[in-house]
Amino acid sequence: MSEKNLVPQPDTELQNVEEAADRNVQIPVTDIRESADAFVLVTDLPGVEQESLGVSLEKGLLTIQGRRQRKTFGDEYALRWGETQDADFRRSFRIPEEIDAENIGAELSHGVLTLTLPKSQAVSRRIEVKSV
Repeated sequence: MSEKNLVPQPDTELQNVEEAADRNVQIPVTDIRESADAFVLVTDLPGVEQESLGVSLEKGLLTIQGRRQRKTFGDEYALRWGETQDADFRRSFRIPEEIDAENIGAELSHGVLTLTLPKSQAVSRRIEVKSV
């Protein structure tokens, strides 16, 4: 792969408008930062619990997916006004080959997912050419 940067991918599952409307699928907003050593993805996931969050890497495609569920307060409270909804979310990114996949880190704090994708330290060496 010649791509040197992270590339957001259109999610083929979301191309089916009817399916997305039935499930209330959302695409979370994400910032991508790069340093000399790593890429850092910061994704807003308000109301998402760690148990309903999945992050996977398969064939160079990093996928964030899960479900947000409305908080309940028990039987003693009646809902008088509700704007939040249960929602599925999914977002995929094509990652460059230079990522060290074994050392990707993920942290969820206060509704913000931070993924750290370290760049592999490619070792370059001089190859001696011998005459025969």
